[in-house]
Amino acid sequence: VLLICNFLIFSLFLFSPIAYSIEQLPKWLQKVHEFLPIIYMADMIRDALLNVGKYEMSKSYCVVLIWTVLCFAITVKVMYRKK
Repeated sequence: VLLICNFLIFSLFLFSPIAYSIEQLPKWLQKVHEFLPIIYMADMIRDALLNVGKYEMSKSYCVVLIWTVLCFAITVKVMYRKK
């Protein structure tokens, strides 16, 4: 399980446009990142520190909140399934 988690985290950060612009990615990968929370979390940090956010903050918070609720629901379902 740890190997799978590390692989997912590594691949998310490797292909996430935190250190570079999203425009440098291929078009298909840009579309994938529109649904992942990493870019929105990075944008929230940029906006908090530098007041230079690319996306509207309400959209960033909504995307991160949706991912949080979704992942929490999956976690609860998996945890209770094992009992």
